[in-house]
Amino acid sequence: MATLVVDTVEPRVRYASIDVELVGERVATTEDRTRLARRYLGVEGADAYLAMAQESFGPESVFTVRPTRWRTADLTPGG
Repeated sequence: MATLVVDTVEPRVRYASIDVELVGERVATTEDRTRLARRYLGVEGADAYLAMAQESFGPESVFTVRPTRWRTADLTPGG
């Protein structure tokens, strides 16, 4: 089991906490790595990162999880 927690403090103080169950694991493919890198780094940043990762990192894994419990809160005073 794992827990994912996300919070934000501006303009409101809110968070979400999700407990998850591991339902699958496999070796990451080049397509997996490329898709994620481009999502977060853009095409140019992803290409530079992927070239570095190819030389520096070992095998990577993809984990599939299923949410088992979800909690949220708005902690903004008066919110």
